[in-house]
Amino acid sequence: MTRILAITLAALALSVGLLSTPAQGDQDKPRCADITGSSQLSFYQVDAVSPPHEAILSIRVTTLDPLCKNAELTVFVSADNASFTAHTFPGDTGFASCGASCLAFTFDYGPTAVAPSNAPPVVYVYLGTATGNKNTSDRAPNIGALPFVLCDHIPTTPDYDNTGALIGGCTPPDNEGFQ
Repeated sequence: MTRILAITLAALALSVGLLSTPAQGDQDKPRCADITGSSQLSFYQVDAVSPPHEAILSIRVTTLDPLCKNAELTVFVSADNASFTAHTFPGDTGFASCGASCLAFTFDYGPTAVAPSNAPPVVYVYLGTATGNKNTSDRAPNIGALPFVLCDHIPTTPDYDNTGALIGGCTPPDNEGFQ
């Protein structure tokens, strides 16, 4: 009888715990350092924004609450998915506010009208936040890095990547994201 009672109490405790868990975000991280959202508002394109014939990487990062005062947000970027360059807010240029819980990071790879340009055909990106102790609070995606393939928003005028190849037209983003 006590075994059945113990099992029933354990099942009840588990179900209450599951129901009380918030629907989004990582439970072990401060909300102000918890990266959420998707990569659908991020891009790596030519002719998407001014000036024309420039390869622009734009990464939009959102957190559940506004970024903590003692937190850093880092955008890690690589052309080979092996060695990454860290761009950190606060401190590095290229960051701008896009709302209370949103930062946008922009990097210009330069002109693409003449082959070869300085723009790699693909860049890989992952994000990280750290709070006061500088230990990682969150990483997105949790494993690996998202590839951003360079595309031409207006493919009627030729643009070239750093291999000298013609940059293809853009297609709508997929559903992968930074979470």
